[in-house]
Amino acid sequence: MRQLIIQVPCGNGKAVINIAKSHNGSNLTRFEENADEPIDVVIVHVSNREVGKVLEELQYLSKVQITIETPLRSQ
Repeated sequence: MRQLIIQVPCGNGKAVINIAKSHNGSNLTRFEENADEPIDVVIVHVSNREVGKVLEELQYLSKVQITIETPLRSQ
């Protein structure tokens, strides 16, 4: 399972949510933020198997920024 943090221009968060849901995303969160310009931030967890498919669909959104969180390993 990977956590994705996705930033898109304000108003595009719903499209990100729909993409994540179509790939069985869980723990979906969306909120608006004002950085340099208004953006929607979406946080979602997707299975490792679905990450590539989600990224492939997200690449067609304008000005998308994606952070992939890697799980912490216990020592």
